[in-house]
Amino acid sequence: MSRYLTTEDDFLIFQEAVVHWQRRLGLLDWHIYTRHKTRDRDAQASCYPDLSGRCATLYRSKVLHNYDEHPGETFIRRMCFFTDSYR
Repeated sequence: MSRYLTTEDDFLIFQEAVVHWQRRLGLLDWHIYTRHKTRDRDAQASCYPDLSGRCATLYRSKVLHNYDEHPGETFIRRMCFFTDSYR
């Protein structure tokens, strides 16, 4: 099984995209935290929201399975929007 280890630069791109979507979706009264940590083994990114508290933590996995090389900046930016969500 191939895997790609994400870099600090990948995480910075992810963080920029999170801020972009927070503003674009009008979630300015939400506290959104980001972490560069593998939380779910099979997820590339995951989100843990607290709807009543208006906060969420988005995790960008440190390991991407089934990738031999860098997936590209566009892919990284999309990950903050298309995350697996758990409650």
